[in-house]
Amino acid sequence: MAVALRMPRWGMIMEEGVVLAWSKREGDAVSEGDTLVEIESEKVVNEVVAPTTGVLARIVAPEGTAAAPGTLLAVILEPGDSDTAVQELVDREKEHSEATPTESATTDVAAEARPNVEAMANATTSSGARRLSSPAARRLAREAGIDWRGLPGSGPRARVQARDVLRHAHSGSRPAVATPSLPHGLSPLRMAIARATSVSIQIPQAALCREIDMSALLARRAGTSMPETGNPPSLTALLVQHVAASLREVPVLNSRLEDQGHVVVPSIHIGVVVSTAGGIMVPVIRDVTNKTLAEIDATLGDFVQRARDRAIQPEELEGGTFTISNAGPLGIEIFQALLNPPEAAILGIGKVRKRAVVCNGKVEARPTAFFCLSTDHRIVDAEPAGRFLQILDRAVSGSERPLGT
Repeated sequence: MAVALRMPRWGMIMEEGVVLAWSKREGDAVSEGDTLVEIESEKVVNEVVAPTTGVLARIVAPEGTAAAPGTLLAVILEPGDSDTAVQELVDREKEHSEATPTESATTDVAAEARPNVEAMANATTSSGARRLSSPAARRLAREAGIDWRGLPGSGPRARVQARDVLRHAHSGSRPAVATPSLPHGLSPLRMAIARATSVSIQIPQAALCREIDMSALLARRAGTSMPETGNPPSLTALLVQHVAASLREVPVLNSRLEDQGHVVVPSIHIGVVVSTAGGIMVPVIRDVTNKTLAEIDATLGDFVQRARDRAIQPEELEGGTFTISNAGPLGIEIFQALLNPPEAAILGIGKVRKRAVVCNGKVEARPTAFFCLSTDHRIVDAEPAGRFLQILDRAVSGSERPLGT
């Protein structure tokens, strides 16, 4: 039987994927579970594996092709079948191009796309040695104009990891063989960001800012050690915990404006903006109020690493009810973040630095940061937004410990 390999759908928001690289050529024998093609969606780079054993008889979507989920990518011919079955399947696909895979009256079997973020790609150096690299490493190398084949790999079997590319890029040294800079269109991630920001800018947004004393929170951080690492928690993890506790007192901010109307979500799922080489991602920490500080810190650290390695899973980027964007590490002192639709609010946090503050009638230099809350003014007025910042101020400046710590 001729078996269709189709563009997978990873997550509800995926609109299309781009074929980055084929691991096999037409005519190559394949076994069930073999990696066939690397696909880049809006948020992740994953690999699609063979659903059956046979021969890769036809590649319909060459490298660089952008296609919607369900689109035919290739045809695998199982043992004992004739080549005519391949052409028949392709012809039927053309005839039913307007139909979805589930509506097509074909006898093909839709290939199951199993994400394999640890799968490796091969390359051969001039010396004939086989080199291995992760999809994220190759992606970063392309964007930085670096030939990854000349880099030492820190992964299993000397596989080049994303961190190896980043380390080389930050070192300022030249690659052994530099790839030329070529003009190219927007990546799927940048297109996703463009769509989201275009929707966001149409929303009537209001912003309120408050300067908050960070002395107590910094002292708490310095005196706290995470059980697994012995290191202090990240400042963002502490703020996620305090934000979640404050949202419980002002639930209108933990809401979404969806097709069915304004929905106040009982559970608190906080997205944290992570900057990557290709653009920002917003992985979501779920049920924050039911997590300890150690769990929040570990989850956040894992998300940041995997987002930058392009190994985050689509479902980990969905379902947020509130977003935090911490631009402090970039030296930004105050900024208004754009809403992350369909959420009702987003909190932008600036750099912590010592500023002149009047305490007990005296001017002191104390560490403070500006917290700017952007809200969807259609459903959130100034009063609840201001009250949220007031509650958050009391918690952070007084270092009130939320429940579960």
